[in-house]
Amino acid sequence: MKIVKKASFAACAILLAFNVQAGTSSGKVTTMIINASNFLFFTAGTKTGSPTCGNNNQWAINLATAQGKTIYALLLSAQAQEKTVSVFGNNTCNNWGDREDVLYAISE
Repeated sequence: MKIVKKASFAACAILLAFNVQAGTSSGKVTTMIINASNFLFFTAGTKTGSPTCGNNNQWAINLATAQGKTIYALLLSAQAQEKTVSVFGNNTCNNWGDREDVLYAISE
């Protein structure tokens, strides 16, 4: 039982360590750009806590994935209804080299 508690604590500590530098933003969707490679770049409020690779105010989503399509639908809906969106980063810039990947987003 003691080993399970230690393993659980270690796993939580590791997860927190990886998300410490991930970016977040909250606000209205003000910019959406889709390029020819099927990537969406967008802005929603002022971004904070970004990793060095995505140290700007935009996020990147791959629209060829199910997650990308779902987040895009959420962003379009929130923009049309003038709702606030909270965006949480993945601490990576795999979709586009200078914009952080989105882990998840919430329409408020």
